[in-house]
Amino acid sequence: MPGKLDGKVALITGGGTGIGLATAKDFAQEGADVYITGRRKPELDAAAASIGPSVTAIQGDITKPKDLDRIYGQIGQEKGHVDIVFANAGIADMVPLGSITEDHVDRVFGTNVKGLIFTAQKALPLMTDGGTIIMTGSEASIKGFPGTSVYSATKAAVRSFARTWTTDLKDRGIRVNVVSPGPVQTEMFSDTVGSQPEAMNEVISGVSMGRPGRPEELAKTVTFLASDDASFITGDEIFVDGGGGQVLTPHVAGSSPAAVTSGAGPAMTAALRLGGGPVIVPSSCRTTARTAGSTAGTKFATTIATPAPKSTRSAPNADCRGPATA
Repeated sequence: MPGKLDGKVALITGGGTGIGLATAKDFAQEGADVYITGRRKPELDAAAASIGPSVTAIQGDITKPKDLDRIYGQIGQEKGHVDIVFANAGIADMVPLGSITEDHVDRVFGTNVKGLIFTAQKALPLMTDGGTIIMTGSEASIKGFPGTSVYSATKAAVRSFARTWTTDLKDRGIRVNVVSPGPVQTEMFSDTVGSQPEAMNEVISGVSMGRPGRPEELAKTVTFLASDDASFITGDEIFVDGGGGQVLTPHVAGSSPAAVTSGAGPAMTAALRLGGGPVIVPSSCRTTARTAGSTAGTKFATTIATPAPKSTRSAPNADCRGPATA
Protein backbone atom coordinates (compact mmCIF):
# COMPACT_ATOMS: atom_id res chain seq x y z
CA MET A 1 0.00 0.00 0.00
CA PRO A 2 1.54 3.34 -1.01
CA GLY A 3 2.43 5.81 1.72
CA LYS A 4 0.94 9.27 2.05
CA LEU A 5 4.32 10.85 1.29
CA ASP A 6 5.69 8.50 -1.37
CA GLY A 7 8.31 10.22 -3.50
CA LYS A 8 8.40 13.35 -1.33
CA VAL A 9 11.57 14.97 -0.04
CA ALA A 10 11.30 16.50 3.44
CA LEU A 11 13.49 18.61 5.69
CA ILE A 12 12.93 18.64 9.46
CA THR A 13 14.84 21.10 11.62
CA GLY A 14 15.36 20.07 15.21
CA GLY A 15 14.99 16.52 13.99
CA GLY A 16 17.28 14.67 16.37
CA THR A 17 14.93 14.28 19.34
CA GLY A 18 11.38 14.72 20.53
CA ILE A 19 8.72 15.91 18.11
CA GLY A 20 11.20 16.26 15.26
CA LEU A 21 12.45 12.69 15.61
CA ALA A 22 8.93 11.27 15.89
CA THR A 23 7.95 13.17 12.74
CA ALA A 24 11.01 11.92 10.88
CA LYS A 25 9.98 8.36 11.71
CA ASP A 26 6.42 8.95 10.57
CA PHE A 27 7.49 10.67 7.35
CA ALA A 28 9.84 7.78 6.55
CA GLN A 29 7.11 5.23 7.23
CA GLU A 30 4.88 7.12 4.80
CA GLY A 31 7.49 6.89 2.04
CA ALA A 32 9.36 10.20 2.21
CA ASP A 33 13.09 10.76 1.91
CA VAL A 34 13.86 12.75 5.04
CA TYR A 35 16.68 15.11 5.99
CA ILE A 36 17.02 16.02 9.66
CA THR A 37 19.10 18.86 11.06
CA GLY A 38 20.16 20.07 14.48
CA ARG A 39 23.13 21.38 16.41
CA ARG A 40 24.07 18.12 18.14
CA LYS A 41 25.70 15.61 15.82
CA PRO A 42 25.59 12.54 18.13
CA GLU A 43 21.79 12.82 18.55
CA LEU A 44 21.30 13.39 14.83
CA ASP A 45 23.42 10.40 13.83
CA ALA A 46 21.66 8.17 16.37
CA ALA A 47 18.27 9.36 15.15
CA ALA A 48 19.07 8.64 11.51
CA ALA A 49 20.47 5.21 12.36
CA SER A 50 17.37 4.33 14.38
CA ILE A 51 15.09 4.99 11.40
CA GLY A 52 17.01 3.67 8.42
CA PRO A 53 18.49 4.64 5.06
CA SER A 54 15.63 6.95 4.09
CA VAL A 55 16.82 9.49 6.69
CA THR A 56 19.93 11.65 6.27
CA ALA A 57 21.38 13.69 9.13
CA ILE A 58 23.04 17.06 8.45
CA GLN A 59 24.47 18.95 11.39
CA GLY A 60 23.66 22.65 11.26
CA ASP A 61 22.41 25.67 13.18
CA ILE A 62 19.39 27.48 11.74
CA THR A 63 20.60 30.77 13.21
CA LYS A 64 23.56 30.66 10.82
CA PRO A 65 22.60 31.43 7.19
CA LYS A 66 25.71 29.67 5.88
CA ASP A 67 24.61 26.47 7.61
CA LEU A 68 21.22 26.72 5.94
CA ASP A 69 22.90 27.31 2.56
CA ARG A 70 25.00 24.19 3.11
CA ILE A 71 21.98 22.11 4.15
CA TYR A 72 19.89 23.13 1.14
CA GLY A 73 22.93 22.79 -1.10
CA GLN A 74 23.28 19.14 -0.11
CA ILE A 75 19.56 18.47 -0.58
CA GLY A 76 19.66 20.14 -3.99
CA GLN A 77 22.69 18.16 -5.05
CA GLU A 78 21.28 14.83 -3.89
CA LYS A 79 17.55 15.21 -4.63
CA GLY A 80 17.15 18.31 -6.79
CA HIS A 81 14.13 19.58 -4.87
CA VAL A 82 12.29 19.66 -1.53
CA ASP A 83 8.55 19.16 -1.08
CA ILE A 84 8.08 19.53 2.67
CA VAL A 85 9.78 21.74 5.24
CA PHE A 86 8.94 21.17 8.90
CA ALA A 87 10.47 24.17 10.70
CA ASN A 88 10.51 22.67 14.16
CA ALA A 89 13.73 23.92 15.80
CA GLY A 90 13.36 26.43 18.60
CA ILE A 91 14.42 27.37 22.11
CA ALA A 92 12.56 28.46 25.23
CA ASP A 93 14.27 30.74 27.74
CA MET A 94 12.10 31.98 30.60
CA VAL A 95 12.72 35.52 31.87
CA PRO A 96 10.06 37.70 33.55
CA LEU A 97 9.57 41.34 32.62
CA GLY A 98 12.02 43.40 34.61
CA SER A 99 14.85 40.96 34.01
CA ILE A 100 14.76 40.76 30.20
CA THR A 101 18.09 41.55 28.54
CA GLU A 102 19.11 42.32 24.97
CA ASP A 103 20.92 39.00 24.88
CA HIS A 104 17.75 37.14 25.87
CA VAL A 105 15.67 38.88 23.19
CA ASP A 106 18.32 38.37 20.51
CA ARG A 107 18.79 34.71 21.39
CA VAL A 108 15.13 33.70 21.47
CA PHE A 109 14.06 35.81 18.50
CA GLY A 110 17.22 34.80 16.64
CA THR A 111 16.27 31.13 16.74
CA ASN A 112 12.47 31.13 16.86
CA VAL A 113 11.85 33.97 14.40
CA LYS A 114 14.93 34.86 12.36
CA GLY A 115 16.08 31.24 12.08
CA LEU A 116 12.61 30.13 11.05
CA ILE A 117 12.24 32.90 8.47
CA PHE A 118 15.42 31.91 6.68
CA THR A 119 14.68 28.20 7.01
CA ALA A 120 11.54 28.85 4.97
CA GLN A 121 12.91 31.48 2.60
CA LYS A 122 16.03 29.55 1.64
CA ALA A 123 13.87 26.52 0.86
CA LEU A 124 11.85 28.34 -1.81
CA PRO A 125 14.27 27.96 -4.77
CA LEU A 126 14.23 24.18 -4.20
CA MET A 127 10.57 23.83 -3.23
CA THR A 128 8.19 22.36 -5.75
CA ASP A 129 4.97 24.19 -6.56
CA GLY A 130 2.30 22.65 -4.36
CA GLY A 131 4.82 22.03 -1.57
CA THR A 132 4.19 22.70 2.09
CA ILE A 133 5.79 24.49 5.02
CA ILE A 134 4.78 23.44 8.54
CA MET A 135 5.98 25.30 11.62
CA THR A 136 5.98 24.45 15.31
CA GLY A 137 4.05 27.01 17.31
CA SER A 138 2.89 26.80 20.91
CA GLU A 139 -0.19 27.24 23.03
CA ALA A 140 1.92 29.86 24.82
CA SER A 141 1.11 32.22 21.94
CA ILE A 142 -2.49 32.48 23.14
CA LYS A 143 -1.94 32.11 26.88
CA GLY A 144 -0.41 34.31 29.55
CA PHE A 145 2.15 32.09 31.25
CA PRO A 146 4.36 34.18 33.54
CA GLY A 147 7.95 34.73 32.49
CA THR A 148 7.28 33.79 28.88
CA SER A 149 6.66 37.16 27.24
CA VAL A 150 9.53 36.98 24.76
CA TYR A 151 9.07 33.29 23.98
CA SER A 152 5.30 33.71 23.60
CA ALA A 153 5.85 36.67 21.26
CA THR A 154 8.05 34.54 19.01
CA LYS A 155 5.33 31.91 18.76
CA ALA A 156 2.73 34.58 17.99
CA ALA A 157 5.03 35.63 15.14
CA VAL A 158 5.05 32.04 13.88
CA ARG A 159 1.25 32.10 13.77
CA SER A 160 1.36 35.34 11.80
CA PHE A 161 3.81 33.88 9.28
CA ALA A 162 1.34 31.14 8.39
CA ARG A 163 -1.21 33.77 7.40
CA THR A 164 1.10 36.13 5.52
CA TRP A 165 3.19 33.49 3.78
CA THR A 166 0.05 31.75 2.58
CA THR A 167 -0.74 34.97 0.73
CA ASP A 168 2.83 35.42 -0.50
CA LEU A 169 3.01 31.86 -1.85
CA LYS A 170 -0.54 31.30 -3.11
CA ASP A 171 0.46 31.60 -6.78
CA ARG A 172 2.79 28.63 -6.30
CA GLY A 173 0.22 26.62 -4.37
CA ILE A 174 2.54 26.27 -1.38
CA ARG A 175 0.58 25.63 1.80
CA VAL A 176 1.77 27.05 5.14
CA ASN A 177 0.43 25.86 8.49
CA VAL A 178 1.28 25.76 12.20
CA VAL A 179 1.11 22.88 14.68
CA SER A 180 0.93 24.17 18.26
CA PRO A 181 1.62 21.68 21.04
CA GLY A 182 1.02 21.76 24.75
CA PRO A 183 3.24 19.75 27.13
CA VAL A 184 4.71 16.78 25.31
CA GLN A 185 6.37 13.72 26.82
CA THR A 186 9.78 13.99 25.23
CA GLU A 187 12.96 12.41 26.59
CA MET A 188 13.70 15.54 28.64
CA PHE A 189 10.19 15.52 30.07
CA SER A 190 10.47 11.88 31.13
CA ASP A 191 13.95 12.24 32.63
CA THR A 192 13.16 15.34 34.66
CA VAL A 193 9.43 15.63 35.32
CA GLY A 194 8.25 12.07 34.83
CA SER A 195 10.09 10.87 37.93
CA GLN A 196 8.70 13.68 40.14
CA PRO A 197 4.98 13.19 40.86
CA GLU A 198 4.50 16.73 42.21
CA ALA A 199 6.04 18.30 39.11
CA MET A 200 4.04 15.97 36.87
CA ASN A 201 0.80 16.99 38.59
CA GLU A 202 1.70 20.65 38.15
CA VAL A 203 2.38 20.21 34.45
CA ILE A 204 -0.75 18.22 33.60
CA SER A 205 -3.09 20.21 35.85
CA GLY A 206 -3.77 22.60 32.99
CA VAL A 207 -4.39 19.88 30.39
CA SER A 208 -8.03 18.96 29.93
CA MET A 209 -7.18 15.38 29.00
CA GLY A 210 -5.15 14.98 32.19
CA ARG A 211 -1.89 13.85 30.62
CA PRO A 212 0.97 15.16 28.50
CA GLY A 213 0.95 14.54 24.80
CA ARG A 214 3.13 12.00 23.04
CA PRO A 215 5.57 13.04 20.29
CA GLU A 216 3.85 10.55 17.99
CA GLU A 217 0.56 12.42 18.36
CA LEU A 218 2.21 15.61 17.17
CA ALA A 219 3.95 13.72 14.38
CA LYS A 220 0.68 12.32 13.03
CA THR A 221 -0.72 15.83 12.82
CA VAL A 222 2.36 17.10 10.98
CA THR A 223 2.17 14.16 8.57
CA PHE A 224 -1.49 14.94 7.91
CA LEU A 225 -0.65 18.56 7.09
CA ALA A 226 2.23 17.46 4.86
CA SER A 227 0.06 15.07 2.88
CA ASP A 228 -2.61 15.50 0.23
CA ASP A 229 -5.18 14.75 2.94
CA ALA A 230 -4.74 18.40 3.94
CA SER A 231 -4.78 19.79 0.40
CA PHE A 232 -7.39 22.45 1.27
CA ILE A 233 -5.82 23.55 4.56
CA THR A 234 -3.48 26.54 4.56
CA GLY A 235 -2.78 29.57 6.73
CA ASP A 236 -4.13 27.61 9.66
CA GLU A 237 -3.06 26.59 13.16
CA ILE A 238 -3.85 23.22 14.69
CA PHE A 239 -3.56 22.87 18.46
CA VAL A 240 -2.40 19.47 19.68
CA ASP A 241 -2.50 20.27 23.37
CA GLY A 242 -5.08 18.05 25.04
CA GLY A 243 -7.38 21.05 25.30
CA GLY A 244 -4.94 23.01 27.43
CA GLY A 245 -5.03 26.09 25.24
CA GLN A 246 -8.78 25.97 24.72
CA VAL A 247 -10.35 25.10 28.06
CA LEU A 248 -9.86 26.59 31.53
CA THR A 249 -8.78 23.67 33.70
CA PRO A 250 -8.77 23.79 37.53
CA HIS A 251 -5.38 23.69 39.18
CA VAL A 252 -4.40 20.31 40.61
CA ALA A 253 -6.05 19.68 43.97
CA GLY A 254 -3.85 20.23 46.98
CA SER A 255 -1.34 22.47 45.23
CA SER A 256 -2.17 25.92 46.53
CA PRO A 257 -0.44 29.18 45.70
CA ALA A 258 0.74 29.35 49.29
CA ALA A 259 2.39 25.96 49.03
CA VAL A 260 4.27 26.94 45.91
CA THR A 261 5.26 30.44 46.93
CA SER A 262 6.45 29.26 50.32
CA GLY A 263 8.90 26.92 48.65
CA ALA A 264 6.99 23.67 49.13
CA GLY A 265 7.34 21.23 46.27
CA PRO A 266 10.87 22.08 45.04
CA ALA A 267 10.23 20.00 41.93
CA MET A 268 8.12 22.90 40.69
CA THR A 269 11.21 25.00 40.15
CA ALA A 270 12.20 22.66 37.34
CA ALA A 271 9.07 22.84 35.23
CA LEU A 272 6.78 25.39 33.64
CA ARG A 273 3.79 24.10 31.74
CA LEU A 274 4.47 25.62 28.36
CA GLY A 275 3.53 24.91 24.76
CA GLY A 276 6.05 22.56 23.23
CA GLY A 277 6.40 20.72 26.51
CA PRO A 278 7.57 21.67 29.97
CA VAL A 279 10.58 23.93 29.98
CA ILE A 280 13.31 22.23 31.95
CA VAL A 281 16.18 24.39 33.16
CA PRO A 282 19.18 22.69 34.81
CA SER A 283 19.51 23.62 38.49
CA SER A 284 22.94 25.11 37.79
CA CYS A 285 21.36 27.48 35.27
CA ARG A 286 18.36 28.76 37.12
CA THR A 287 17.16 31.13 39.73
CA THR A 288 13.54 31.05 40.76
CA ALA A 289 10.78 33.63 40.58
CA ARG A 290 7.43 32.54 41.98
CA THR A 291 4.03 33.97 41.19
CA ALA A 292 0.48 33.11 42.15
CA GLY A 293 -2.96 34.35 41.21
CA SER A 294 -6.51 33.40 40.38
CA THR A 295 -8.66 33.31 37.29
CA ALA A 296 -12.46 33.09 37.38
CA GLY A 297 -12.24 31.92 40.97
CA THR A 298 -9.92 29.04 40.12
CA LYS A 299 -6.62 29.36 41.93
CA PHE A 300 -3.40 28.55 40.20
CA ALA A 301 0.31 28.91 40.78
CA THR A 302 3.34 28.62 38.58
CA THR A 303 7.01 28.55 39.34
CA ILE A 304 9.22 30.14 36.72
CA ALA A 305 12.71 28.99 36.01
CA THR A 306 15.02 31.74 34.79
CA PRO A 307 18.69 31.67 33.81
CA ALA A 308 21.07 32.21 36.69
CA PRO A 309 24.02 34.59 36.45
CA LYS A 310 26.85 33.25 34.34
CA SER A 311 29.14 32.97 37.35
CA THR A 312 26.86 30.31 38.89
CA ARG A 313 26.62 28.09 35.83
CA SER A 314 28.36 24.76 35.78
CA ALA A 315 30.56 23.68 32.91
CA PRO A 316 28.20 21.04 31.39
CA ASN A 317 25.54 23.72 30.94
CA ALA A 318 27.87 26.63 30.38
CA ASP A 319 25.84 28.20 27.59
CA CYS A 320 22.54 27.91 29.53
CA ARG A 321 20.72 28.89 26.37
CA GLY A 322 17.56 27.19 27.49
CA PRO A 323 16.14 23.88 26.29
CA ALA A 324 15.40 23.41 22.64
CA THR A 325 11.76 22.70 22.03
CA ALA A 326 12.87 20.13 19.54
